[in-house]
Amino acid sequence: MHTSAERIICTLSHNEPDRVPLWNLWRKQDLPFSFQDERQRVEAVLKMGLDDSLLLKPPGPREDDLVLDSWIYPVKTRIYCEGRNFKHRYLILTKEYLTPEGILRHSVKLTNDWPFSNNIPLLSDFNVSRSEEYLLKKQEDLEKIRYLLRSPTKSQIQKYRNSAQDLRNFAKKRGVLLEGGWITAVDTAVWLFGFEPLIWKAVDNPDFVKELLDIVYQWEKPRLELLLEEKVDLIVHSGWYEMPRMWSPPLFQYFIKPIIIEEVKLGHSAGIPYCYILTGGASLILEDLLEVGVDVLRGVDPIQGKDDLTLIKEKIGEQITIWGGMNSAITLGRGTPKEIREAVDTAIQILAPGGYFVLYPVDQIYDDTSWRNVQIMIDRWKEVGRYPLNV
Repeated sequence: MHTSAERIICTLSHNEPDRVPLWNLWRKQDLPFSFQDERQRVEAVLKMGLDDSLLLKPPGPREDDLVLDSWIYPVKTRIYCEGRNFKHRYLILTKEYLTPEGILRHSVKLTNDWPFSNNIPLLSDFNVSRSEEYLLKKQEDLEKIRYLLRSPTKSQIQKYRNSAQDLRNFAKKRGVLLEGGWITAVDTAVWLFGFEPLIWKAVDNPDFVKELLDIVYQWEKPRLELLLEEKVDLIVHSGWYEMPRMWSPPLFQYFIKPIIIEEVKLGHSAGIPYCYILTGGASLILEDLLEVGVDVLRGVDPIQGKDDLTLIKEKIGEQITIWGGMNSAITLGRGTPKEIREAVDTAIQILAPGGYFVLYPVDQIYDDTSWRNVQIMIDRWKEVGRYPLNV
């Protein structure tokens, strides 16, 4: 009997473990456990007989924690709020970063579900749908953003290393995978500049996008190196905004592929496999994924992602571990018991032979998904997910 970590590592080694791993990204509030408490979640998930992992995050300005007065060139911030008027349905919250190169200004709509009180995080998905004015707007802003995307301080690195040791000990004790990430490229660029503006710039001014992505990479590289130093089991790159159906394969190959190549090289030089999150359109760039040396493709979704499971298995299924295989929002969230069971059967039947596969309903267990449906998936997986396969 494998531990959860051994089971998933076995798929990365291109072998068949005792059973197909079943891994979930939990975002549902009314669960039998708190998904926000990683350790409590791991304990509960393992007790259910499922697989899980812990995520080691490198230090960085996810919530502006690098905007410090102790820097040689400190960045000050100020926040103010504008009232509603004929132009604005919502209150507009504005945050200004006063850098040595000038001001960066970011304004968002204060919707009823805004979770950050009277603050605007530097990097967040909430910025994409609620920004009235993005932080980056023009060429001159690129020099300013370098003052925010900085290397962590010595004290932050020390705090990170202490937490890494603690997390590694817990992962080893519970027998779960320790992931490192999530490392970004386009995701960060989108949070700073917006998705549609970035796509238009990629066409109209590719040098601007290249420079922005280089700034992001130069910030992410030392963070990636910190993860590699801690010998995590897997490096994970977040490519939620990198889907080739959004960018087109040629733009993907020009802007994104070179970054993945460098990250994979760094990971492999440390003997650590590389996981690429891509929740749609993987079928369009399978040759690219093979060429750059990606070890794990996470997010293969036959419904919303329109991924062809048979094609993906045929093209990369003996070189890249496929992590996904079924859809969460539609199949698991709205499907009948029969449809859910059939989705489990189809994913395992096509993707599991020979190993290389982790079953995962893409991309998360949502709040409006009933636990009954989750249990149907689990029960069917228990029936058909053991090697040798019986579907």
